[in-house]
Amino acid sequence: MTRLRSLGYWLTPALVTLIVYWPGLLAWFQKDDFAWLQLHNMVENGEGLTTALFHPFAQGTIRTLSERVFFLGFYELFGTDALPYRCLGFLTHFANLALIAIVCRKLTGSRVAGFWAAMLYTLNSVLAVPLSWTCIYYEILCTFCFLLNLWLSIRYAETGRGLYWLWMWCLFLLGFGVLELNVVYPAIALLWALCCARQLIWRVLPLFIPSGVYTVIHFAVTTPAHDGPYKMFWDLSMAKTLWTYFAWSLGPSRLWLLGIPPSFLRSAATVLLIAGLLGFLCWKLWKREWVVAVFPGWFFIVLLPLLPLRDHLSEYYLTIPVVGLAMLGGWAIATGLQSQWKVKAATVVLAALYIAVSVPVGYTTSKSFYDRSKRMESLVEGVAALHEVHPKKEIVLKNAEAEMIRSAIYHNPFRIYGFGQAYLVPEDEAAFRSDAMYGVMKERFMDAAQLRQLIASQRAAVYDVRDERPVDVTATYH
Repeated sequence: MTRLRSLGYWLTPALVTLIVYWPGLLAWFQKDDFAWLQLHNMVENGEGLTTALFHPFAQGTIRTLSERVFFLGFYELFGTDALPYRCLGFLTHFANLALIAIVCRKLTGSRVAGFWAAMLYTLNSVLAVPLSWTCIYYEILCTFCFLLNLWLSIRYAETGRGLYWLWMWCLFLLGFGVLELNVVYPAIALLWALCCARQLIWRVLPLFIPSGVYTVIHFAVTTPAHDGPYKMFWDLSMAKTLWTYFAWSLGPSRLWLLGIPPSFLRSAATVLLIAGLLGFLCWKLWKREWVVAVFPGWFFIVLLPLLPLRDHLSEYYLTIPVVGLAMLGGWAIATGLQSQWKVKAATVVLAALYIAVSVPVGYTTSKSFYDRSKRMESLVEGVAALHEVHPKKEIVLKNAEAEMIRSAIYHNPFRIYGFGQAYLVPEDEAAFRSDAMYGVMKERFMDAAQLRQLIASQRAAVYDVRDERPVDVTATYH
């Protein structure tokens, strides 16, 4: 029975993940995925492996391990079969759940707190996006790096064995190839040392040196955005952004994804969850159990560099920060369940409220990514199959919806299959003109006279993509 309980302790959070987010495991590619899948073309066309691995792309990012090596390696092994990519994301997430349970248990001394921390984390609806969208794997992998680094530091503090500290340094340095947010890990380590292992403060401080060097290099090779969604605002709007992310982390404010508008009940649910966490935090601080400060500190430290991005709020940015809130909540549940009946009842109610909100929102989000990805799979592979019949003709798409354009056509997914970009018929332009992406897509709408000429000379094929599978309508198109 003890062995069975131990197995359930470790497997239950992973099984819950599969139950709630199974659509994400089966999702295909979409949006930025297509850009990274084309890295192999860059290598084959003579631009070189070094460029593919280290050249700044996508707002100047150089995520060599979590994007470049990941997509290049998996494409060589599995091509456009998305399941292996998704499996790696889920397996890494399962490792994160185990690490959350271990780290929380180490910090709080409660095995129950570790279990509930893993459960609260995986049930948080913001996890639906990284567990459904392949190109966001870097968030899951960076979470793994942070958790493993903290565990190695804790083990070093417990045993004094230098090997743990050496491995922590190695993993920390590798983290710069995973995500830029790796620069904030020293702040988390310092907060942990201040609360739990003050003898290591002077050993933690050198971690800030690589972070400082990386920051200087990063800003030297990138140009800050002066407009658009990635423009940074260093003003009071950061407080509003922080509140938005905090509310998203708790869940009720994201009920709009289920069609539930803002209401008194929604706000009341958020206030109750805040009161529960804040009350537990204050109580532990009053008892001078300073380790509790590590958990909200984790949340705010990781989120701090993202607050200036006022116009680019994304729920997947919370993948790493909510680890701190999950561990705080897990400890609160474990403590509440051992208290008098009134506290126990309040704990059960708040936990049930969190779960009741998070599960449907998380599943709905994951299902929407799955559904969209399957539509993109039908579009891309259907057009690729038709193009094999007429490999030398220009591809012109008819009845392409805005979602198809944003999630696939804009990213030139057809280059993965060895041919160029697709164009759009001129009569569909009017319907798309009010879309935010029209400015970057207007050149894709082919001129009517040019299209007539290409069709007359049999140098273009028109495919109707309105239905599930594209259909060649060149012969009947006017």
